Amino acid sequence: MQILAATMKILLLDDNKMNNLLLGRVLKALGFSSVSFTKSQEALDQIAAERAKGDAFDVLFCDVIMPGNLNGDDVIKRIRASEKPKGQSLNPLAKLDHPLTIVSLTSMASAKSETMIRDLGADFFITKPINKFVLEKLMKEVTGKLAKN
Repeated sequence: MQILAATMKILLLDDNKMNNLLLGRVLKALGFSSVSFTKSQEALDQIAAERAKGDAFDVLFCDVIMPGNLNGDDVIKRIRASEKPKGQSLNPLAKLDHPLTIVSLTSMASAKSETMIRDLGADFFITKPINKFVLEKLMKEVTGKLAKN
């Protein structure tokens, strides 16, 4: 996990700045660095800009309930709709080497919520408030998934 942690690009999207700060601190304590956004469109723009430069994000932590025109569900749907096999799309959100790993953040802790969010295209699901030990286990799963790609 240490080798991947040093090179992994992580984007945090939560409308609550404190949630982004706390999640960023816990990730940092685990050896990861991240950038955070509180607005969905700004996060999507940053994802597109990084992919256009050939330097895609590896992981997106996305709050499900976001204010405004784009909630977390919409963000996940837009990202998944834009991912095409390499070479088949000029869309800057299109797939480069691997699809973006999406971790859905929510305070709705139910099996039904998890199923709904995974059906939208999230790879992982974690409830708030974030627990360091749960996050550490999750990041081991995430790094394992990315190491296979």
